[in-house]
Amino acid sequence: MKKNILILCGIAGVLALSGCTTNVANNTATGTTQSGTSGAVSEVTTGAVASGVIANGSRVQVDYTLRVESGGVLTVVDTSRESEATDEIKSAKSNIFAPLDFIMGGGQMLPAFEEELMGMKAGESKQFTLSAEDGYGGAYQSEWVNEELFQPIITQKVEKYQTTSVNTTYWTNNGKDVPQVGESVSDESVTGVVLSVNNDIVLVRIEVNFAEIFGSGFTEVGDVTEVNGNTVTLKSIDLDGITVDIDNSRSPFAGKEIVPGTTAEIPPATGTGESTIARIEKIEDGKVLLVYPSIPNTHPLAGKELNFDVMIVSVQ
Repeated sequence: MKKNILILCGIAGVLALSGCTTNVANNTATGTTQSGTSGAVSEVTTGAVASGVIANGSRVQVDYTLRVESGGVLTVVDTSRESEATDEIKSAKSNIFAPLDFIMGGGQMLPAFEEELMGMKAGESKQFTLSAEDGYGGAYQSEWVNEELFQPIITQKVEKYQTTSVNTTYWTNNGKDVPQVGESVSDESVTGVVLSVNNDIVLVRIEVNFAEIFGSGFTEVGDVTEVNGNTVTLKSIDLDGITVDIDNSRSPFAGKEIVPGTTAEIPPATGTGESTIARIEKIEDGKVLLVYPSIPNTHPLAGKELNFDVMIVSVQ
C-alpha cells in the first residue's frame, strides 16, 4: 500500500509541476485505473434502495454504456449491460456484467464523469458526451491541475483522512486474501478501512500520519519543514486535519506568465533521466490543462469523444 499519498502528486499537486506527469486520460469512468486495470465489479447489490442524492463521498452504483464514433457510427466500446455488449466485450468481461461501484471523489473516475452524475438519484438516467480532453486525452499525455498551483504561495488543507486505491495484486502476490468492504487493513504505520472493491481496485480510507510526511517536529502552528525540497509552513490545526502554506518558488512555472502557450521544463521526479516539457494548453473554470508534447498518448481511445448512457442503480 502506498503511504506517501501526499508526496509528489499529493500536497497541493505542487510537485506535480516538478516531475509528476500523471496521464489522467487513463483514469476513466469505465473502471480503467491509472494502472490500466479493468474487469467486473465486485461487492455490488443490484437494485439497492437509494439513500439520497449523489454527492462527494457517496457510494454509487451505476449502469453505463460507452460509445465512440467509428466510421461515422457510434459504436459500443464498453458497457455494464450484457444486452448491449458486443461479442468482443463479452469475451473481455468473461460474460460477467455488473454496475460500476465507486466512491464519488475517491479518484477512481474522471472528474468530468463525476460532475455529470452529481445530484442524481437512484433510478435516474442520463446521456452525456465528454470531450477527448475530459476523457482519454488527445495525441499527447495531459492533465488538468488547479490554477492555484501556479501561485507563489499555495495554501492547502490536508485532511486527516484520505482515500487511496490499491490493486488487488498487492495482496494476492503476497499470498493473502483480498480484503472486503468494511474490513480493516494495515501496512506498517498505515491503517485503513476498505470502502469498495471495484475492478480489481480496492479503495481504502486511511488515517494520515502527518509526522511521517512532514517530520515529527511539525506539530505547532508556525513550524517549518521541507518536503522534497519544498518549504512547508504549518498554518493551522483542527480536528479534520491541518492547513499548510507551500513555497512554490521551485515550480518550473515560477515567474512565468500563466497563459496558453507558456512552456516549462519539468525535471525528472527521481533526479535522474530526461526532463519533460509541459505546455499550458488552456485555462478554464479555475483549471489549467497541461500537455506533455514529448509523451505520446497511446490509449486506443485517445482523441475520441466519449458518449455515455448511464442509469443510477443506488446511492449510499
